[in-house]
Amino acid sequence: MRVSTKALAPAFLSLLAACATTTSPVPPVPLASVSPVVTPPAASLAPAPAASPVSFSFAPPQQGNYDTVTPPHERGNYTEAKTGRVSFLLGARELDEAFEPAEDPAVFGMEFNTVKQGGGLGFETGFLIGYDEADDIALGGGDVGDLETAQAELYAGLRLELGEGPIRPYIGGGGTWVSTETTVRIGALRASEDDSDFGAYAHAGIQADLTDNFFVGIDYRQTFDIDYEVDGEEFDGEYGQLTLVLGISF
Repeated sequence: MRVSTKALAPAFLSLLAACATTTSPVPPVPLASVSPVVTPPAASLAPAPAASPVSFSFAPPQQGNYDTVTPPHERGNYTEAKTGRVSFLLGARELDEAFEPAEDPAVFGMEFNTVKQGGGLGFETGFLIGYDEADDIALGGGDVGDLETAQAELYAGLRLELGEGPIRPYIGGGGTWVSTETTVRIGALRASEDDSDFGAYAHAGIQADLTDNFFVGIDYRQTFDIDYEVDGEEFDGEYGQLTLVLGISF
């Protein structure tokens, strides 16, 4: 039996319409909700770098002491710091009345001493020179002439300073060697006698710092057991002395 294609066309169209009404459409998927697929990179075959060796370094000890607050003798040192001073002395001394009228020599001297920082016991040494003269004085026998007294002295002893501030009282004492010369001039004639003796001395004073390196002070000094002999006659050669002190600390 032969079927005409024209007769099948209406039936084919009806079947397509029925399929369109029974099949529900698939809703579109938003792109934002789709996670991208990440492809992991291929594993690297290069070897891992070797770990650097651990090194230890120690800072060298400091070469200087930068502590300026603690006194030097308390910074770990086992010897206490000392302070040296050079003093210049200028003043006058009074000899026994046997040396009149030239019994008040002017005095110049220099002294070196060293003491512990902050006060304490130290050492001192120095020299003194004294000179006085009297012109046109009456001498024995009715003569008129000039009289001179000259002294030189070397000494050494101990010194004790008290306190550690800018004002420092002190005392000191020791042994001394004194050489004395007296000279008489009558016109062109000149006669002199000299003698020397060992004795003892003691002194006391006070010093005040002007700056870190300069100071001033005043000093009183007395000698003991010193004799002076002229033509077999012995005189008392002791003296009292007052001087102004100018000095340098280092």
